[in-house]
Amino acid sequence: MTRHSWTLTAAAPPSAWAALVADAKALIAVARARGITVAGPIGSGQPVLDSERIALTVRTPGKPFSAPFVFSRTLPGGELDTVDSGLFDSIVLSALSRAGRHFGALLTVSSAAPMQTVAQATRLADLVFGADDRRIAGTPEPGARRQVEDLVASLLDVIEDEPAGEGPAVVDWLTSLIDRLTAERDGRAAAEEPVP
Repeated sequence: MTRHSWTLTAAAPPSAWAALVADAKALIAVARARGITVAGPIGSGQPVLDSERIALTVRTPGKPFSAPFVFSRTLPGGELDTVDSGLFDSIVLSALSRAGRHFGALLTVSSAAPMQTVAQATRLADLVFGADDRRIAGTPEPGARRQVEDLVASLLDVIEDEPAGEGPAVVDWLTSLIDRLTAERDGRAAAEEPVP
């Protein structure tokens, strides 16, 4: 079990809260794309994403619904115990790091997540929000070296998660990566073609 906790020293400003809600919607889309069910705080219906709170439960394939994740704009804090210690923990940490980005010194976060999960959360946040964050900050996109380092780190995550003696997940992951990169290349080439 992994415990994540947070404390707000004051209510989050409405504009910062709205930015967090937008980020939460993006993270929910990522979770759903990866086969995670995201529902309302009682395990059914839609997640609550309004001007005062974010409330939801999640279920990773083959596991029961999580305890409710409830993050309030005005309450002093909260905590969540997760049993997944994988993608869901990475999403929780990404959401809390985004809250920290928007709320600044108003928020303190603590997590017992292992370093590998923290690294996955950092990569997830960069994947989902990095380009916009760099554009807003005026920071250039990472160069080829950084992209290769990220690729190697992702591959190592897949290999570490693979049971001993089994290799298909690595092959499947590489195949899907090649397909994605090919689609990106083809999309860029099509976009660059002159319109007749």
